Amino acid sequence: SLFFGTLGVLFVVQPGFENYNPYFLLVLFGAFVITGSTVLVNKFHYVTSPIGFFVYGGIIVHILSLIIFIYDPLIISLNTFLLIIISSFLINGAMLLMTFAFQRSQKYYSSVFCLVYFQILYSILIGYFIFGEYLNFYAIIGALLIVISGLFSIPAQYKQKNEK
Repeated sequence: SLFFGTLGVLFVVQPGFENYNPYFLLVLFGAFVITGSTVLVNKFHYVTSPIGFFVYGGIIVHILSLIIFIYDPLIISLNTFLLIIISSFLINGAMLLMTFAFQRSQKYYSSVFCLVYFQILYSILIGYFIFGEYLNFYAIIGALLIVISGLFSIPAQYKQKNEK
């Protein structure tokens, strides 16, 4: 499951040295932190509140982003700055609400977690209709591999649901 998911991400991202930017690693790191946070919320839901998990999971990415910005600042327009601020609030709000949902749905975790795969669909639709981007063949294969990795995890999620 992890193998197919990781392979799928590589197909979607399509890393190459011609367009390589070291900041791409920050995005991958953020994805690992969010995934780790979700696992921690599922396993240790009794330790802290959803806000605690949100802060612990997000603070690392935010501090790292600040360090990178101080190291290599960008001069951007006011319009771009406002878009970044608005998207930051929306993304962080969505992460907080997801953390609440995962913690409150412990008995039905396997049923709720599959909704995460809707992110792939929404990303494709937003990319196509708003940004005029489309998936190439490798990105489609990568998205399918990610979904397959999720399908492979269903028996483990079902077992976890029945243990509670």
